[in-house]
Amino acid sequence: MLRVALAFGQRYGPIGVRQVDEALRVANRIGFDLLIFAGFAVEPEARAVIDESPFPKAHVHFAS
Repeated sequence: MLRVALAFGQRYGPIGVRQVDEALRVANRIGFDLLIFAGFAVEPEARAVIDESPFPKAHVHFAS
């Protein structure tokens, strides 16, 4: 069974570094297989956090 987590961004703002970092930590700690960020936009720095993440357990996707 695939465990999926959804993280929703702000209504009118981009998904930021802080949200990505926290969601990655929670997804790793709980053991999710897939983490999906859904939002208006994604900051480039937030995408960089994914590439540098020390939490390889969960696959991450962005939907904007």
